[in-house]
Amino acid sequence: MSTSTPLCGGAPALAAKAHRVNQDVLVNPATLDLGAVPCNTTPASAPITISNYSTAEPVVFSATVPETAPFTLTVPDGTVPAATGTTPATREIAVGLKPTATPGTYTSDLEVKILSPAAAAATKTIKLTVKVNGVVLNLSKTSVTFDRPIDTSLIVRNDGNVKACIDYVLAGDGRLQVEPEGDELAPGTSDDVEIRWSGAGAAQGEGQLTIRSQLCAGATGTPLPLCVTPPPVPVAHRR
Repeated sequence: MSTSTPLCGGAPALAAKAHRVNQDVLVNPATLDLGAVPCNTTPASAPITISNYSTAEPVVFSATVPETAPFTLTVPDGTVPAATGTTPATREIAVGLKPTATPGTYTSDLEVKILSPAAAAATKTIKLTVKVNGVVLNLSKTSVTFDRPIDTSLIVRNDGNVKACIDYVLAGDGRLQVEPEGDELAPGTSDDVEIRWSGAGAAQGEGQLTIRSQLCAGATGTPLPLCVTPPPVPVAHRR
């Protein structure tokens, strides 16, 4: 006759161990978000890791993104050595970003093709995402010529996706003035820029209006760069 000793509380946990019995290749992560970056900059790259758990054979792979995508790939080589014991061998694909002048959210598919061994052949698709932030200023005119005390024909619009904090600097004839001298423009909003002539009588004067990025109120560090710097605007009063 067999007897058993009753358990006090729950049954003890059992440690389960397993091993891989065939070729196994992992590509991680399944998605990769590079986050938010300023326009025209190159952020730090992020890795995609290929892991080979087979102790018998190396893995040969290739990695590509569409030519039109803003992403870059740096691959040290196309082979992952065989694993050592239970420790997989790995290779990393560094995913970077081309300097991009147009703000927006960009997505693309990174394809990793496992070419050999035949038992592991497959195509793994990783979703890549990045958000490019920046200020894009579009001007209604490339030059201003007027014969009245005030001209309001120049409109500056922020077609970027972040707030623009800008200075208007009018150099040249001191009788030419600009209003406002600076402003904050939310995405999709615009400024009606006034060019004023303070001279009297029949006179003429010339100047040049430059638009620059500046620090927003309360901000520290360096001003957010303009994705595309507007060219200086020639200004002339003729009368």
